[in-house]
Amino acid sequence: MALVAQSATFIHQYISSFLHSKPRKSPEALKLGILSSAQINAAAVIHPAETHPDVILYAIASRDASTAAQAAKQYNITKSYGSYQELLDDPAVDIVYVSTPNGQHYEWTSKALQAGKHVLCEKPFTSNADEAKGLVSLAKEKGLTLEEAFHWQFHPAAHAWRHILESGQHGRILRTKAVMTASPGVPKGDIRWQYDLGGGSAMDMTYALSFTRYALRAQHPKAINSVTARVSSDDPRVDAAMYAYLTFVGPQDTEVHSQIYTDMERQWVVGVVPRFWELPSIEVETERAIIFFYNAMMPHLYHYISVTDKTTGQTRHHKQYNGGPLWGNVMTTGGKGGSSHWSTYRWQLEAFVDAVKGKAPAYWIPGEDSICQMECIDALYQAAGLPYVSSQGNSSNLEICESLLVADNFLKARGPKDLCRADEHAANSIYSWAGDAALPSPVYAQIEEPSDEKNDVILEDQLRSRIALSVLATLSESLPVSKAENAADIVIALASFSSTEDPWTTQEAFTYATTLLNAFASTTATNKESNTTFWSVIEKILKDRIRPLFAKTRNPAITSAGRKNFHPVPLPRFDVGILDPETKPWKIQDIYATTVLSWIIQQYKPTNQTNLETHFPLLVPPILALIDDDTTSIKTKGCTLLRNLLTPIQQTKSPILHRTNLTSVFEDALKPCLLSLPTITPEPDSIDLLKEAYPALLALQKTTYTNTPSPSPQSQSKTQSNKRETYISRLTTTLRENLVPSFHHISSSNTTSLSSDFASFPYPRLSTLLLEQMVSVLGELGIHTTKFLQDIVPILHNTLANPFGPAYPPMLLAAVEVARVVVLNAHPRVWRWRGELLDALCSCWIHVVEEEREIVDRGKRGGENGSEGAVMDRLKKELRGVVYLLKFALQNSIQVDGGKGQLEAKENLDKELRELVDADERLKGLLLEDIDANDGGFFGEA
Repeated sequence: MALVAQSATFIHQYISSFLHSKPRKSPEALKLGILSSAQINAAAVIHPAETHPDVILYAIASRDASTAAQAAKQYNITKSYGSYQELLDDPAVDIVYVSTPNGQHYEWTSKALQAGKHVLCEKPFTSNADEAKGLVSLAKEKGLTLEEAFHWQFHPAAHAWRHILESGQHGRILRTKAVMTASPGVPKGDIRWQYDLGGGSAMDMTYALSFTRYALRAQHPKAINSVTARVSSDDPRVDAAMYAYLTFVGPQDTEVHSQIYTDMERQWVVGVVPRFWELPSIEVETERAIIFFYNAMMPHLYHYISVTDKTTGQTRHHKQYNGGPLWGNVMTTGGKGGSSHWSTYRWQLEAFVDAVKGKAPAYWIPGEDSICQMECIDALYQAAGLPYVSSQGNSSNLEICESLLVADNFLKARGPKDLCRADEHAANSIYSWAGDAALPSPVYAQIEEPSDEKNDVILEDQLRSRIALSVLATLSESLPVSKAENAADIVIALASFSSTEDPWTTQEAFTYATTLLNAFASTTATNKESNTTFWSVIEKILKDRIRPLFAKTRNPAITSAGRKNFHPVPLPRFDVGILDPETKPWKIQDIYATTVLSWIIQQYKPTNQTNLETHFPLLVPPILALIDDDTTSIKTKGCTLLRNLLTPIQQTKSPILHRTNLTSVFEDALKPCLLSLPTITPEPDSIDLLKEAYPALLALQKTTYTNTPSPSPQSQSKTQSNKRETYISRLTTTLRENLVPSFHHISSSNTTSLSSDFASFPYPRLSTLLLEQMVSVLGELGIHTTKFLQDIVPILHNTLANPFGPAYPPMLLAAVEVARVVVLNAHPRVWRWRGELLDALCSCWIHVVEEEREIVDRGKRGGENGSEGAVMDRLKKELRGVVYLLKFALQNSIQVDGGKGQLEAKENLDKELRELVDADERLKGLLLEDIDANDGGFFGEA
């Protein structure tokens, strides 16, 4: 298991640096520069250099100067640099170790060679074979040493293993099987999952292919029989695992069948036990034996070479930690045959320094072999149907930035001048180029832990986008966006940066984008012809860009025309397609799509009913896809977009929901969102989702109610009554099936009665949110609130009477607001519940008074109490307002049921209140003191 082995290597090297003395550096020692602050540096080059007399730890570079300085201090490195180029510009640096992300190997190895440095480059050598050929050619041209850091091949154990294979004792090689897996898997935040940085199992776990080619002394496979890739769930361009069946020609010119298996997220045993024992290894079957090299990647930690006789079944084990066929007679810096405590990296450094100094190394990987290795990897990806990997085309953000800066400065120097036809053609080409460059890359799609490499990539991506937007802004002064040939593509690029909530949108990018978008919208709104252009651009974006991105995310509830499907064909019980990331390119590749869709929805105004209804079938599928997604943040975005879309629908009085019968479809999509509650869903995620899902559902229900037309003037009264009944029924369902059960689910309150034991609220923020949504629903229910007093009053009592309530005042304020709505709406029946309501209000008042006393005491001890005291004052004021309304309702009650109990409540009210005050004098301010009914502060008004 690669991660465990790597961690163990760090420990091994760290201990070895203390157990084994560090030699005095020779006068001719080479000064080493390290490009990047990668974790592998310590094991791969720092500790090996400490024990090598001819290598000085001279410099380290990171794209963050403080990170480089910290690493230099930790490892006693002489210099640190805040950029890679600064290190390469240092003439004192002799040799360079490149440990940047895979996709940047070509760029920085090339620049290091151009700077006259000898280079040890981490594997994989490059992103593809063409780049490998370029580096090897450049090194030869410059007369410099260049080596791919396949460290395992330099260890004596590797040489002993190949010696056994080629001894002739075991016959011809028949087959090989090489395996390298990670269990537990490579963390999702790791750069090895990023396509633009050369990620993928075949790229990172290239050791398995290296084991095979080394054993057979092979260059290319004779045939690729089959290759299967299991792609990443986040990016279908990246292989999480690769299974390859190849045919090579072995050392005896006979065919050898080879299996290669790499896996960055190997499944655990029965789902609970990581496969720690699965270290990178290779099995070779010959005519007479099975030869197994265990832990071939890092044999210095532990390894064995087992030789099992196929006839007798007897097994012999062999180990080799120093000496061996190649190093045995070599006088190294650690003595003849080297040192047994040397790691694979230390043996590698020994050979590399020998080569740089002009001494023939005991073992060497020629550049042609590195080219062959990359050609094999390219062939595997091609056979697996995965895209060609190119660091030059995908991750050279800085080079693109340089080109964009040149264009931007040229355009600014030229100024806003009229364009001839040829210039206009050039301007449109620049628009296309800069628009594509502005779009954010998929690097933001992955949720991961921050790292230097990840932050570097994000900063470069933001820089590229920002400069590209500047180019668009400058170019628009000569050729407005509305007159550009590719206006739709430009608007997509600009709309991608219309929300500061997106991680790729900086404030500067947002300003550029919104300024241009506003100019485009205002220009096209000035006359009818331009307005037509605006909406044609919007429609083109929806049809040509948004719809294809969401086309594979199927929803059987709607037809292709965006209407309700009354005869849906249900999806299979288990649809494999839901696991295919290719069905959601808007989530893993074109991540800006939802932001563009959001901007489009914001453009519909009350005067745009025709455009809105025309585009409605194009808007529905993406919104439903977002709401149905399995990621909470994306569900939240879908709910927000639906709510935003309903606003212009309601404003225009459009009957589109009625015509398409989609209200129930949207309800069915929203209702599961309301079940996202702790402990399955973390409280912050639940709050984010529910604060959008409930308003979206209520807006949907109200819009359907207000916008459904009457069939005819004669039946308008009856239709209106039916519509009202349907609306109340939907609100009732939301209250009884969602809000009330959800509130009880996240608290320990009793669902049916008032308990003598006070309730607890482990999720006070979420409880507050649910109470606030109850206010909205009860406000719409009006007099129908009386039907639900048996559900609502216990919730109010448990919340307001809780002695720990003042610890989170927003929840008490929300409960007070619910109480206020209950009294106002259910006043004909509130007399039946006056005891429970007064109990809750009085208990809350007493707890607030006690909290005020504690606040004063804390203030005397030196703590701040201003804001706390103000909140308590507000809470007391609103409690008095509810009591005022309750007294008014009881004193002015309407007799609807014979009235005896109601009259008794009215007649005994003053007596009951006086008894409460006599029991606790602190209640006088709540129950007996008059208030100014014209002061809105008593009734929750700001």
